[in-house]
Amino acid sequence: MAEPVGRRLRGVVPALLALALGAGAVVVGTAAPASAALPGTVTPAESTGLTTDTPMFTEATVSEACPEHYRARVGVFLAVDGLERYLAASTTVGAPYDQAPFTFGMPATGTRSLASWLGTTGADGTYEIRVRCMPAAGDPDHPVDATLYFPFLIQVTGENWELVRADPEATELTVTAEPAGQVVVNKEYSLTARVTPAGAAGTVEFERSGRPLGTVTVTDGVAVLEERAGANPASEPVTATFQASDVAAYAPSTTTFSYPVVAEASMDVRDENEDVIAPESTLEPGQTLTIIATGYTAAETVEVAIADSDAEFENATADATGSVTGYELTIPEDLADGDYALTMTGATGGTVNTFAFSIGDEGDEGDEGDEGGQDGDGDEGGQDGDAGGADAGGQRGDAGGAGALGGSDGGSLGGDAGGGGGGGQGPLASTGSSVLSLGILSALLIGAGAVVVHRAHRSGRLRVFGPPTRG
Repeated sequence: MAEPVGRRLRGVVPALLALALGAGAVVVGTAAPASAALPGTVTPAESTGLTTDTPMFTEATVSEACPEHYRARVGVFLAVDGLERYLAASTTVGAPYDQAPFTFGMPATGTRSLASWLGTTGADGTYEIRVRCMPAAGDPDHPVDATLYFPFLIQVTGENWELVRADPEATELTVTAEPAGQVVVNKEYSLTARVTPAGAAGTVEFERSGRPLGTVTVTDGVAVLEERAGANPASEPVTATFQASDVAAYAPSTTTFSYPVVAEASMDVRDENEDVIAPESTLEPGQTLTIIATGYTAAETVEVAIADSDAEFENATADATGSVTGYELTIPEDLADGDYALTMTGATGGTVNTFAFSIGDEGDEGDEGDEGGQDGDGDEGGQDGDAGGADAGGQRGDAGGAGALGGSDGGSLGGDAGGGGGGGQGPLASTGSSVLSLGILSALLIGAGAVVVHRAHRSGRLRVFGPPTRG
């Protein structure tokens, strides 16, 4: 008997042995086909046995007939490690297999046991057995088709195998992404897959349009893929597939979701001359702008608006690269002076590009207002008024002061009026008081001088003034 082939020898090119069986060929090992099997069920006569049994079972019943031109023979194969190993290369017992159901018997010779392929230790697990419908030997028009088979599952434990009768428990797979919605080129992201029920062990494979992104082992019902986005935008959906470790216990599940890769967000605004307009520039009502914006998904609707404005604009549509190009916008004629923000927002991905601008020259208007305030409030005007008041008040104050020295009531009134004309009583009141004080002081000095002269003359000490005084 040939040496057993271990389960862990993945990727080994199978040996092909041709055994004369009429004009047919017997394939010892071939790559297992990935396409779906024929609909139908297989029920072996024995539901359990030893992995060393040859043949594995004596006969089996299939619920559906084999396809036309493929009813002359059947073969029985073990799918393991991506390859097919034959248990019965070909049998015609019970042929033709054109009835539903039909029963076929295993041949007396040319069979192999499970153990001859799996070994007798370390092979525990669930395996798929395939009953393949085959054409008549030597049929030149209908070669063997690897996709035409009816599958059933067995569970191997030690040296025993058992038919898996119950349908595996259904599973559900959900995926969330961070950041949510989309990811920017060359940025890190994570995809979190959650499997229900949480006890279903296995792996989750992520791919985008057939390109693998990674395979992650499920732990406590969760599998997290951490990756970095590619350098180019991509809009194809992502597919996640859960495959249970025990396919007899848990069915596979798949989900597809949108998670595009987008370019960095940017916004370029130009005027009628195709000159770039810098952000926070001052624009004019009626001015036409041409806009280029990036960061959206392919064919995404992009909503255009001016914040704090009632103006309405047509939506833009991103191209296949996620860019909006050549979008023209006219500033509304009735847009009041002030600061504004032009926004372009992706309707699905949420990318927002913003361009700040102003209408009107608010800074110059403020300066002019300050100058007008000086003229009106009167730094300059006030100075003129003060000067004029001082002159007028001073003149009248002088007149009033003279009247006061003369003891006239009218002079006092004139002094008060002069002070009022100057816009305050301080300067004029001070002038009148000084004149009055000077007059009184002069009178006192004159009187004091007269007394001194008189006494000196009488005492004889003042001799230059006339004859001596008689005693």
